[in-house]
Amino acid sequence: MTEPRFRIITEAGPKKHFEILKTLQNIEPIEEGSIVPANVDDLDRVVEEPLLEACKIFFIKGVKTWMSSANKNDIKNGEAHIIIKYESLSEENKRVADRYAVPYPYRDISYVKFTMYVTESTTIKSISKHMVKIASDFKSQ
Repeated sequence: MTEPRFRIITEAGPKKHFEILKTLQNIEPIEEGSIVPANVDDLDRVVEEPLLEACKIFFIKGVKTWMSSANKNDIKNGEAHIIIKYESLSEENKRVADRYAVPYPYRDISYVKFTMYVTESTTIKSISKHMVKIASDFKSQ
């Protein structure tokens, strides 16, 4: 495992502090799955840190995620992702999904997959920012 990288952040005035830039390599997979969350707080148990904020935005907007993954095992595949059942989306949200996602057919069901290319040095913050941007473009349904 590589050491976390550091970045100097300047605040108002001459004082400086360090922020740890945690990478995907530091994220263990969550093995618990096949759980339908009853509320937004349930997502904390089943969604990995880099995707948690985006999945919470989707949940609050009534967009149900089917699967997501952003952990150290995803480095070898080169992508972090969130998958949503396409037919569950409103017409307006289908248009949003069409801009960002690729079709992901599985067992005769149409899903869409939102991905981000990742490496061992990809930061959690960059994954979160990317997926939050996508989730934020969706409308409540």
